This record gives sequence, structure tokens and C-alpha cells, in this order.
Amino acid sequence: MVKRNGKPLSDFNSQDVRKEFTWLYSRKHHKDYIDKGFIGYDLKIIKQAIEKYGLFKVLSGLYNGINTNSDYVSIKYILKGFEFKYYLTDHNPELYYKVMAYGNNKVKAYWRKYILLDTKWFPTASSEQRKKKIETKLLEWSNAKEN
Repeated sequence: MVKRNGKPLSDFNSQDVRKEFTWLYSRKHHKDYIDKGFIGYDLKIIKQAIEKYGLFKVLSGLYNGINTNSDYVSIKYILKGFEFKYYLTDHNPELYYKVMAYGNNKVKAYWRKYILLDTKWFPTASSEQRKKKIETKLLEWSNAKEN
């Protein structure tokens, strides 16, 4: 199972999401995240976002926000972008987050192939079969990470 701090991702609360944010931030920017305000407020808006959008949409949105912004980004700034759907993904958020945050290069290459096949305007039967095959492989990988 994909675990952070001994806890499965599906059981995360606002404190765990904040810890995940700081881990992603330090991995991307090679420095520790410095709080830009009161931690209690960050936890409150994370909890509200989880209730409104769901856990994996919040995690994938935070991942996208960290990767598209400079190192001056804050949790509050990214979560405000959710209102305009700026950082949210159109794809399966759980699979997207697990692939992007925990996947190796091979898994990420499969994800890119899947996205290319998924965005095809007029897919052929063979491309649909390839897309389903790649999606099955990604789901198997994701489920193997959980067990």
C-alpha cells in the first residue's frame, strides 16, 4: 500500500495532507517548506477542500500547484486556484496522484501513452484496445502499491 508516515493514502486527514505537501515541496524545490501564515488556517482550508473535492483531487491539485509554481507558493494560494479548476486534473485523480508522486519513469511513460490515447479525437478500435490495456497495467500497478 502506498503509505506515508505508516498510514495509507486513502486514510489521510488534513494534517497528513499538509505533511504530504511539505514532502512534495521539498522534493521539487530542494528546500524545506516555510509556513506563510498560521498552520491552523492551512489545516482548516485543507479540510474544507477535502470535504468539497475529495482527498485525491486535493492531493493531485497540490502536486500540480507545486510543480507549476515557483518556490514562493503556499497551500492557501494553490487551494484558491481550485475554485477556478486551475490545478485540478480531468483524469482519475487517485491514479494520477499515485503515478506522478510515486511512479518510476516506466510508469510515468505508460501514463503519458495513456493520456495521448485518451485525448485522441477519433480513436480507432486498436487505439481503444491499447488504451484499455495501458489503463489495466496502471491500475494493476496502483493496486500492487496498495497491497
